[in-house]
Amino acid sequence: MVKPEIILFDYGQTLLSEHHRDHLIGFEALMSKAVKNPKKVTAKQVFEFAKDFRENIDTLGGERLPFLELEIHNHFFIKYISEYFGLEFNFSPNEMEQFYWDTIAPAELTLHIKELL
Repeated sequence: MVKPEIILFDYGQTLLSEHHRDHLIGFEALMSKAVKNPKKVTAKQVFEFAKDFRENIDTLGGERLPFLELEIHNHFFIKYISEYFGLEFNFSPNEMEQFYWDTIAPAELTLHIKELL
């Protein structure tokens, strides 16, 4: 086997694989860390709001197009949701994003990557 001299990028099934993404679990984890929740919203309510928001923003003329997806940086998206519901957290946007993604999509080595490298 010829081993690569360099790998230019490492995300999305290259060196690491993520097998599931359950966003509701991510919102449950984030909500467990909220220090303020004045509207007493649940993780499911926040999840449904976020899901509806994404579906509405990705819809054009009443029809969702499969190739159309506006990518919103997680920092802005979580900030918007937090401000909308009045949620407050004691950790930075970077820490929130890392915690969220570690919760919904834990990474593991891609099959046979050790042999490749």
